[in-house]
Amino acid sequence: MKNLILSKPILLSALILPNLSAHSEQNDQGYEKPITVREYILGKSKYAEGNIKKTCYEYQNIVVAEWDDPGLKGGVKIGISFKNKKYNKVNPCEKKLKNFNYRLQPEGYFSGKVGDFFVMQGPDSFGGAVSFEIYKFEKKKIKLLFEDVLESENGLHFYFNENKNVGARYWKMMKQSSVCSLLNDKTSVNCWNQILFENNVKNNVSLKKCVDDIKRSEQYKTTENIENFPIQTFINIELTNLNQFKIFKVLNQEPNCHISP
Repeated sequence: MKNLILSKPILLSALILPNLSAHSEQNDQGYEKPITVREYILGKSKYAEGNIKKTCYEYQNIVVAEWDDPGLKGGVKIGISFKNKKYNKVNPCEKKLKNFNYRLQPEGYFSGKVGDFFVMQGPDSFGGAVSFEIYKFEKKKIKLLFEDVLESENGLHFYFNENKNVGARYWKMMKQSSVCSLLNDKTSVNCWNQILFENNVKNNVSLKKCVDDIKRSEQYKTTENIENFPIQTFINIELTNLNQFKIFKVLNQEPNCHISP
């Protein structure tokens, strides 16, 4: 059977949200609430079962559209256009990607917008970790500001501080370039000190509780040689200004841990 190609996209839904104030409302994670969210079916995927879908988020001053093909997992395309005087006559949601002011192909899906920042989250988690990217609109360009890995079950939380800068809190995955085990009693202390140094974190962050929790788990008791397995460690941090993303403070002295898959 040939793929179904639609001459016009089918509008699935248009969710109208009561958000017309001068300052956009924020949801529980700190993302701005869109005024409307529209979903369109563009036709069947060539690569997998299911339809290609376009989701269009309308904010106070801009429109963000995401093209998602189920056969290209994580290979979404993003279009961003600013509203202008012609907006009421030509809705950007009806346009093709090439007609948007800005076009991105991020490593993940659109999560939301906060001020001048656009957040994309990776398509898959790895153990307890998932990647994310933050883009920024600056000097008439949208550029990748930074990317990182966080604990998937906790997510990102944004806020505006007293200086009107955008800040964020999340459980950051600690980088580990050295091959060593945190579960092996003989190597855990030196291994943890190396990880703290590599991530520029003070050594008052204690590993004891999260390792003890793993050692009490059924997986630890029943898996052979598990004491040599790598584990993922996450620390709870705060960035008080996304523009200075390399500067952070640790909010909790006890990290979270997961055994790497």
